[in-house]
This record gives sequence, C-alpha cells and structure tokens, in this order.
Amino acid sequence: MNESVFKSTTETLSRSIANEIAYTYSIFGSDNESRVITRMKSNILLSTRKFLDSETQSIAKDKLIFPHDFLMANIKSHIDIFYSQFNLNCETLITLSHYGERANVFKRQFKENLERSKETTLNAIMRELDLQITQGKAAKSVIRHMQSVISKRTDAVKSLLEDSAGQMKQYMLLWNYQDNGHTHYRFKTNGDNCKACTELDGKVFSIADAEVGVNLAPIHPNCDCTAEVLDENEVEIFTVKSKTEDNEKSSILDYLQTSLNQILLGNYAADTNALGTLGQIAIGLLGLDLPADIRDLVYDITNFKLTPQHALQTILDIVALLPVVGGVKYVDEAGDLVKSAVKHGDEATSLTKNISQHNNAASVANDANKYYTSQTINSLGKKLNIAQFENHSVVTKNPGYKGSPNSSIDIVDENGYIVTRRWYDAQGRAYRDVDFTNHGNPLTHPEWPHEHIWEYSDDGTPIRR
Repeated sequence: MNESVFKSTTETLSRSIANEIAYTYSIFGSDNESRVITRMKSNILLSTRKFLDSETQSIAKDKLIFPHDFLMANIKSHIDIFYSQFNLNCETLITLSHYGERANVFKRQFKENLERSKETTLNAIMRELDLQITQGKAAKSVIRHMQSVISKRTDAVKSLLEDSAGQMKQYMLLWNYQDNGHTHYRFKTNGDNCKACTELDGKVFSIADAEVGVNLAPIHPNCDCTAEVLDENEVEIFTVKSKTEDNEKSSILDYLQTSLNQILLGNYAADTNALGTLGQIAIGLLGLDLPADIRDLVYDITNFKLTPQHALQTILDIVALLPVVGGVKYVDEAGDLVKSAVKHGDEATSLTKNISQHNNAASVANDANKYYTSQTINSLGKKLNIAQFENHSVVTKNPGYKGSPNSSIDIVDENGYIVTRRWYDAQGRAYRDVDFTNHGNPLTHPEWPHEHIWEYSDDGTPIRR
C-alpha cells in the first residue's frame, strides 16, 4: 500500500479509538482512579443513557449495559473498518484470474492471514484496554498506552501486506514457469534449518500443488529456503526465492551463466540462449575459435547420431577447421541464434514479459490502487463512489440486470480492463452502473468514468438511465 495512504489509514484508526476512549471516560468514567473500574463496569443509569447513540439505546432498553462493553463494541467496529480497506480489489483479482483456479490458493491464504491478523489486533487492544481500566488509569494515560499498542499492531499489518505481495509474485513466477512446460520444483534449504524445513529438503513437488507454508517457502517467519524449478530430467533451471528482489537478480544471473557456459562448452553445453550464440559468433569473427572448433568436433564424433541434423552439424564443424571457409560454420550458428530465440529466448522473454506485465498488479503492499478502492475522480473532476461489495466478482460478458443480492461485479474487456462496475440490491436487481470509458466517443461522452442509474417500471421492466 502507498506509504502515505497506509499512514493516513493507521492514523484514522488510532484517532478513532482515542476519541472513543476519551468520550466514554468523559461521560461514564471518573477522575478518581479507585472508582474508574467501578464506573466503567457498572450498569449505565437510565438517566445517563441519553448520551448513547439512539441505536444502542434501542437495543439496550432497560437491560444492563456497561460503559466498558459499550466502548469495546465501538472499538471493534473501528478495527473492522480498518481491515476492510485491505481486501484485494478488482485489478488484482483480474491479474490473478489469468492463472485460473491456481490463484485460489493465494486468495484463500491472503484472506485467512488478514482475518488472523484482525483477530490478533482485536485481542491485543481489548486485553490492554481492559488491563488499563482494571488498574484504574486516567483517560490520558490510557490513550497514550493504547496508541503505542495500536502502532505495534499496524506495523505488523504493514509487514503482512508486504509479505503477501512477495508471496503473490512468487506464486506467479512459478505459474509462469508451469505455463512454459515446467511442472515440478524441488524444495531446498539453506544454512541452519528448523525441523519442518529439514523434512522438506530435497523433496520434489508439483507446481500445481505449491502452497506457501506447506511445501513452499516461507514455511515460517525469516525462512530463507528456496524452490528449484526443474526440467524433465529434474535438473534445476531456476531458483525461486521468497524475496522478490532475489528472484529478479537470480533470473539475470542464471541467464548470464547459461550464456557463459555456451561460449566455454560449445556443443557440450546443456542449454543455450541468444546471448551465448552471439558470443560464439563474435569469437569466430575475431579468429579466436580454433580451440572451440576442435572441442565441438570431438563432441560430434564421440556423440555421433545417425540423423540428418547431427550429420550436418558434424560437417559444418569439420569445415570450420579449414582456413577462411571456416566462417561458413556461423551460418549454422546464425540459424541456432534464431532457433535459440524461438526455443529459449521465447521462454525467457515470455517469462520476463509476464512478470513485467503483472508486476504492478502483484505489488499488493506497494500500490494503494491494488487494494480496496472506495472512490475515483472522473475527467470533469467529479468524485464517484466505486466501493465494491464484499460479494464481488469479475466477468467478461454483460450478465444483465439480474445478479446475486447485495453484490457487485466488474465487466472487463478481452484485455482485462474494466468497462463497467455494477451493483445489485437486496432483491438481486441492478441499481447502479459506473462506466469507466467514454465509449470511444469523447465528444458525446466527455465525462468518464460516469454513472448510470437503473429504474424499473411497474411491470418490472428495467431502464438504464
């Protein structure tokens, strides 16, 4: 989440809870420390209940109600509001939708981690506040202490969001390799390890079954274990690490290492890429390739196969030993460059492109737009409420005016861009749309995004205004 937005959100939580404490103490508390707990945990007199909001008065009626309970309920409401702002928004869900049902594991884990964090925050604040009341602390002292507790918990929330962003990128990296034909990875430990990680060390898992905390790092906080993506022979081709910046560095270093191996080992190299082929051609053009030519010819003879392709390669490597004519070899190398670009370059380019394309959407903790968004400003400077319902989904075809009760949907185009966000009422009828485009005609639609209201005739016929 954007640093300034997150800071504003946490300040709002801290200020709201401080106001609740100050208000409750000013009405129901006492300056006498020995009487604070008595007043806060005693029934509110009917004459004093006028200070409560009308809804609370209506619920309480003549039943017992304590200031302590009233205060705790209001604080819980503020915590619920705080955490509701970190639900995955539509843009992130669209990004994850590219991976189909595989993305459900991340969405489930993110929701569970957020719920667990909310429960921890609620228990910590309630426990500390109850302790302050029991000790008879004055309002100012209570507020100062609770602000410190809230600060620690919001720091933990920030770390959770940052970790979730890294885990989402880690999953996407694995899924991209899976889409390129690599189906398994090997769990690998590093340095001193816990018992859980040691038991997983060296085991091979299907990428389709990868799950953080179960068979994919991090298994626990500060876990530095990795996942080695394997080829069909279970040879490592890339190491996926739990830290995003480490994955980006590894991708570059692995590509350079493959290039160097191709230049040094030639036909003995297990893999090739475009940069390595260019390096071989450059050495040949500089006339420094005689040892390499001898090496390749030895490989051809000792690993000879009776196929047209291998026979042609052997002939070209023999020709390469001849003065001047040896340059012909690089006609084949140029062909290898093209094939390498197709066979290996495409894989690397596709992977890089996928990561680059989804990088911003995956940065859940670094971009406020990747979370719950409540409003936007259109081309004419008008503010529009675009907050999603908790029951929210994404579709590619217009579902019409009927939908799930109390839900919202995003209708997206073939590129995943939002065309319309629609809201349904308690009866499952559409009541409001926000169109995010000018429908290709800025002259007749100078305002975008813009809203449409659904109305219904007496016979139930829908009309979109």
